[in-house]
Amino acid sequence: MLSETLRRLLRVLSFRTEVFTEIRDDSAALPQAAIVVVATSALWALGIGTRTALWVGLLVGPLVLWLLWTSVAWLLGTQLLGGRGTWLGLARVLGYVAAAFAIGILGIIPCGGLLAAPVSWLLAAALGYLAIREVLELSSERALLTALVSISVVPIAWVLLRHLL
Repeated sequence: MLSETLRRLLRVLSFRTEVFTEIRDDSAALPQAAIVVVATSALWALGIGTRTALWVGLLVGPLVLWLLWTSVAWLLGTQLLGGRGTWLGLARVLGYVAAAFAIGILGIIPCGGLLAAPVSWLLAAALGYLAIREVLELSSERALLTALVSISVVPIAWVLLRHLL
């Protein structure tokens, strides 16, 4: 399982779009995606986080935000923009896409966080766009709109979540 997950991660991070449909169609990929989300969150929290961010980031935040990103993207992409695809399929793929946030570990380097955060968000947005386009079978324009709106919800929810906990 670990070697398959790592192979897929490398393909996702290499922008190999065929891996998105492979992950979407693999019902066993959901636990793998959840592991990627939690491991990535740990790296992000260690590199960029604070004590509060570590607590929320490691225990609650990543899974809630992953499910929120998936839900917003799925609702917008399928219910409003005519895409096709299942929520679970999209959740599996966006879990792998969340690996882009592992760049946050570079925040442990002085001034590294200044670049790590925006670079990881841009990478996640680019991979999210490709994933949404492939999984929901949307046109490029509709996938771009879906990706930008859905990933924009995540930092807003993160701020709210941190204040609630």
